[in-house]
Amino acid sequence: MFPMIVLVVALAAYANGQFPTGTCPFECNCNNTETICTSQSMFPTGISESALYFELRDSNIQEIRHGAFDNQRQLQRIKIVSSNITKLSACSFSNLQNLVKIEIVNSTVRIIEGNAFSHLTNITQIVFHDSRVGTIDSYAFHNVEGVDKFLFERNEIETISPHAFMNISRTANYKIMYNKIRLINSGVIKSMYAVTNFNFTGNSITDMFCGNQDALLESNATAQVFNNTFNCSCTLAWIFSLPANDYKTINFKEQNYCNDTQRGELIQLSKLQLSPLCEENVRCPMQSPILPYKDCMINFDKPLNPVDKVDYPNKDRKPSGQTAVVITFFQMLILVVFLLLIS
Repeated sequence: MFPMIVLVVALAAYANGQFPTGTCPFECNCNNTETICTSQSMFPTGISESALYFELRDSNIQEIRHGAFDNQRQLQRIKIVSSNITKLSACSFSNLQNLVKIEIVNSTVRIIEGNAFSHLTNITQIVFHDSRVGTIDSYAFHNVEGVDKFLFERNEIETISPHAFMNISRTANYKIMYNKIRLINSGVIKSMYAVTNFNFTGNSITDMFCGNQDALLESNATAQVFNNTFNCSCTLAWIFSLPANDYKTINFKEQNYCNDTQRGELIQLSKLQLSPLCEENVRCPMQSPILPYKDCMINFDKPLNPVDKVDYPNKDRKPSGQTAVVITFFQMLILVVFLLLIS
């Protein structure tokens, strides 16, 4: 009778996701669907292949590298909280076809490499908030489509490189709000189309080069671009090349400001006067993006081109994470037979 009670308890635990199906990394709490790791000095290995949720908390690691999640293709959500990461490498998340949300909260990331967030087919939310970011490389967020929420809010960002946000389309809410940004290079936001709600609001920006006006004045989005402050410098000279009578240009100049540090006051962009020292900047010398040093070899060895989107393979093909579920089923079956025999 006792073995049968053990069997019932084990099956109930398995059904509720409390019976582990794989290994659990050191300093982590795991069950059948979740792995939560704290106080890590290296990226944890041995995460269960059946995990649907992974959280990294209070950790200090060098890198989330290409292939870090090669064996966790069932992952649906990743959250990084109160952690320091030196580098999010190219293709960090590229194998995760089932991933629907990535959230980075109250953390520090020094470098986001090109192709770090690229070609994520099912992603619905990419969220950075209350974090510090050093450099966002060109093509860091690349060919990301169908996102419900793409949010950068209340972050401190050092440098955003040309084409850092490339081909982000069919997006419901594209929001860059209340950030402190030292440098936005030319052409940071490129090829934005089919965006329902674009919100670029309340940001404090030291320098913003030309080549971003198409995104800020995007015609196919419900654009909200106001209460941003820029340093009064020659990097703003591009606003004098905007069509003077266009209502979007007028609204942009009337609802955004530059910070005159010498006078200690905010000046409405519509009241700026072009200095002779800044006339060369009106012509908008564009900066060239640096292509990612690594193509992502993902999805059964199909490479990603850094400019053109590569189709994903047939979704009927099962990822390797299914294997863990099958193995666990047979393990439970063997346990049932064993308990019946000894009873």
